[in-house]
Amino acid sequence: MRWHAPSSRTRRAMWEDGAGLVDRAYSVLYARRGALMVLGSAVAFATGALFGQLSHVAGVWPAWFVLGRCVLQTLWTLALMWWYDIEPFEDLGDKLGLVLVRALFGSFSSNIVLYTQLMGLQLGYATVFFFSVPLYTLVAGHYVIGEKAGALEIACVLMGMAGVVLIAQPSFLFPRTEPEPGWDYAVMCLLAGSTAAFGYIARRRVKSVNSLPIVLIGGLMGIAMMIPPCLYVRLPIDAPPKTILYLLCAGTMLFVDICLTNVGLQYEPASHASVIRLAAPVIGYGFQTLIMRKPPDPAGVAGTLIVAAVVVLMIARSTTSEDLHVPFLAGTDDERRALVGQSPVTEMTPVGVVQERL
Repeated sequence: MRWHAPSSRTRRAMWEDGAGLVDRAYSVLYARRGALMVLGSAVAFATGALFGQLSHVAGVWPAWFVLGRCVLQTLWTLALMWWYDIEPFEDLGDKLGLVLVRALFGSFSSNIVLYTQLMGLQLGYATVFFFSVPLYTLVAGHYVIGEKAGALEIACVLMGMAGVVLIAQPSFLFPRTEPEPGWDYAVMCLLAGSTAAFGYIARRRVKSVNSLPIVLIGGLMGIAMMIPPCLYVRLPIDAPPKTILYLLCAGTMLFVDICLTNVGLQYEPASHASVIRLAAPVIGYGFQTLIMRKPPDPAGVAGTLIVAAVVVLMIARSTTSEDLHVPFLAGTDDERRALVGQSPVTEMTPVGVVQERL
């Protein structure tokens, strides 16, 4: 059969159809940009935890590693604030208290969960307690800030928690040879999850505040938290050189994680964001299998499939309303009024900053 090249009209129609598909795909993704930012934060969280585990295998003391990670988070934040010419505490006003709460809770929860992972003790407990965040945000979001949750959202939270339990396999449900943790360890893990949840709620209350001051305060608080423990353990000067690379990667991933979480919470309800963040243990389970060479098991695989399905369903249901959320991206009342009135012209920076374009 003789082949004939398509006519110019046919090629133009094919091009228009392809461009239309790209436009539709872009509009679908753009409408879910808040959910996708939260998903990206989960990827960064799991990646940072992986580098933490690799450093632990290399013999790094957990307290020093967490301290170094907080220092890197602070340095990255200061660099971006200098680049975008942002004053750390400008326009916070009466929101300073909630900003401090968000920064404190976020820093406490992320540092505690990394410390427990580096200690390598009862990771099942640590994972289940920390990723119980959706249970807290579902209740606190309704009673504190009036977020609505339907039957599907409640079902997603319960199914997601069931999947996390299958992935983590805590010893109180899955008998193991590992010793049971002390009550103080369990309480510490539980506090990490609850403080993360209330940090989400606090962030939803200060949606108009730029993310970078929150990240900066969180980094400084993390440094203050970790200096006292480091005074009682020796400086790991004999650690392998590759641990420096692990530290740089973990600190960068922490910075990306916190930035994406804070910006995503400007768009997504706290309960939705906390469910999407359950992607982190799924990704972490994949890292354990592919990189740490831990053989998969039926319960873990079933848990990853359940959580992955819940996360995809929640992202599919998430849509960002331009009218509702754009005014919250500016830092001052004047900027919010300018956005609504379309004057002055504004632009969005990669960290959720709205600046005037002169």
